[in-house]
Amino acid sequence: SGWHFVNRDPERALQPPTVSQLSKVIAPTFVLVGERDVPEFQTIATRVDRSIPGARREIVAGAGHLASMEAPQRVNELVLGFLGGLQG
Repeated sequence: SGWHFVNRDPERALQPPTVSQLSKVIAPTFVLVGERDVPEFQTIATRVDRSIPGARREIVAGAGHLASMEAPQRVNELVLGFLGGLQG
């Protein structure tokens, strides 16, 4: 739209950067990424998984960025499995 050319950009980087705070996350964390997602998102998923204590990462075979639309049955199984493991 060009709005940002004539207005001050309200976006501000978080301080400290979020990526440096991942090791402090204590919530159960499930990282889901499609096997065919873009390399940058694969890298992000790996970094989040490795940085958050106890995080669980799953790769959806044959899916890209929209894994929940490309393989809904498998995504549901994975998410429900993760959530089911939290009970009890």
